[in-house]
Amino acid sequence: MDSSTYPPSYSATIPSPNYSSDPAEDEQRLAYQRSPTHGALTGIFVRKEGQVTVILENQREGTSEPEYGRRSAVSGSIVLHQPSVITEVKVRLRGSVEFLTLSQGFAQKDLCDETQVLYDKEAESTECPSSLPFSLIMPSTFQHGQKHYPFPPSYDVQLFSENIQYAKVAYFLTVMVTKSRKGPTALLLGKNQQKYRPRSRPPRPIPYDHSFLSTIKVCPEEWHQSSCTIEPRLPESDLQPVSCQLFLPSVGVYEMTESIPFHIQLIGTSSTLQRLCSQSKGNPPVMLRLLRQLVLDVNGRQVAINLCLGEAKICSPPPTLDGGSQDTTAVNLEGEIKVEMENFTVPSFDSGIVATRDHIALELSKSKPDSNALFKPLKHIQVLKLVTDPWSDTPDPFS
Repeated sequence: MDSSTYPPSYSATIPSPNYSSDPAEDEQRLAYQRSPTHGALTGIFVRKEGQVTVILENQREGTSEPEYGRRSAVSGSIVLHQPSVITEVKVRLRGSVEFLTLSQGFAQKDLCDETQVLYDKEAESTECPSSLPFSLIMPSTFQHGQKHYPFPPSYDVQLFSENIQYAKVAYFLTVMVTKSRKGPTALLLGKNQQKYRPRSRPPRPIPYDHSFLSTIKVCPEEWHQSSCTIEPRLPESDLQPVSCQLFLPSVGVYEMTESIPFHIQLIGTSSTLQRLCSQSKGNPPVMLRLLRQLVLDVNGRQVAINLCLGEAKICSPPPTLDGGSQDTTAVNLEGEIKVEMENFTVPSFDSGIVATRDHIALELSKSKPDSNALFKPLKHIQVLKLVTDPWSDTPDPFS
């Protein structure tokens, strides 16, 4: 046989290159699949009250408050230090929402109320064990009116506003231990507050390059455009309406600590923009605020109040307003906005009886009295959703 038909000789003296999940300097990551779940929690929460110890499993190490997510199992064990005198042991999982308004007064509604009997001397032929395991599943929905709603997260806000005084969503695990000696029966109660925090992520990330002008032509689908008009107060004046274009990431869902990039474009005649815009740096003609609306359903009537979560820092490059006074020109503004409120842990949710609805509001700047005197008030709303987790646990997987 002709030797040219054989494959070349193979040598394994050169080892295969080391593998790394991170790209090298001359490589680029084309796709990234985030981890869909968090690692299993292995810590415990322990609380001792008298002769009863409650142990809750699947918690973060060192936690001071048990935390559970959507459809979580509230599981653990009850340790009894004098089991021989115990006649009954029960655990009760209860959730409720309550609020106080000046117009409608106090209102309260149970979200869930489930009891599990762990030991009953009358039904058992043996003495009560010293340790009793238990497991209760957090329900996923409750009924309010004719509809079913997801459970709201734990929430406690005190406002003392003109109408809403406070609103609270709370969940408790109560351990009821009945013991009897020759005297009367005694009931021992251990009440533990649980933090309910259903987790969620955005369906996709926001553009990693926050610059609108550098991404709008390459990835226009990453931006959502909405428009409004700034109208002059006096129609007979020489001022013309100004078109206002607001660009936000099209995903519309953001992790609660995430900075949200935006771009604003004001389009109008040079003379009108001269009157609307300030020539001084740091004093843009419009303002952008991140607002949360707390909505309560009181006997079928909605009561609401707005809370400011943060205000944008707007960068306003010097506008180019050359040309005739009636020539159409544009002013571009950009920046980022995020939640600035401390200890902010509650995402957007709607549970019928109580809801938090988040949105961005574009308004005329309150620091420019001249503009407010010349133009009608403006309030342009864009709804968004705040969630508990980022799209990726890696800050920038494409870097």
